[in-house]
Amino acid sequence: MFERIRTTCLLGSAEHEELRPTRDFLLARTHCEVAATVGQALEFVRRSSPELIVVAKPRRGGVSQADVERLRRAAPLAHLVSVVGSWCEGETRSGEPLLGTERIAWHQATGRLKAWLRTNVSANRPAPLTATPAERALWEADRSLAEGQGTVVIRARSFDEYETWADPCVSAGYGAVWDSERHPAWVRNVAAVIWIGGGGLAAEADTVQSLVRRCGDVPLLTLLSFPRHDDVDLARACGASLVLGKPISNHDFLNELAVMLESSRSRETTRRMAG
Repeated sequence: MFERIRTTCLLGSAEHEELRPTRDFLLARTHCEVAATVGQALEFVRRSSPELIVVAKPRRGGVSQADVERLRRAAPLAHLVSVVGSWCEGETRSGEPLLGTERIAWHQATGRLKAWLRTNVSANRPAPLTATPAERALWEADRSLAEGQGTVVIRARSFDEYETWADPCVSAGYGAVWDSERHPAWVRNVAAVIWIGGGGLAAEADTVQSLVRRCGDVPLLTLLSFPRHDDVDLARACGASLVLGKPISNHDFLNELAVMLESSRSRETTRRMAG
């Protein structure tokens, strides 16, 4: 299907290692203006009317609420997003998050932007910027997702933790099986393995590598709590196909899972045709 080129503007510290993937994605997939200052962003916005304005925010400070209001007045129809780094994790509790923007953690930004590029109908438009987290969850629950196929094996430390992630998988059409160190389980025709990690990966890298060896060609999705850049790099080095950060909405989790599985199937088809 033809994907039209969208016009976007990226404002802020896009050179930071956590924000660089967002910058690279926008430059590769959209007509993107990278603006170092609010003045440069406003000049581009008035000239080109971008559909998306992304504020890169690796740490607290930088772009202010007044700057956001100026951007909003200059481009009232643009979708405004703030992509925040690890140093902004507690901002919603003890800081001043930017109001009037959709707030996305750095490790979820590329997946969200891919979904945004695929959005071509009003039924899949983003939730209103004024929506509360609860309202956003209800909004996302109504958005369509591809029906899941196959069984996912979920490696979790407890059955309660397993159920937390199995429930959305089952509701989307997947089968789900619990796997743990004390209760190992495996089934045939596994579509994906999901590993539920904690707050850091260094102490559990051996577990991930062991799962990768056990998986073979089955893609492995790892879930980490507030991952740092080093955690993501280490997970990929261990063989993880996809690294996601918690907290994450069910819709984003299922969408990322579906995209990972589709990519895996495409690679398998290519290998078979080449062989």
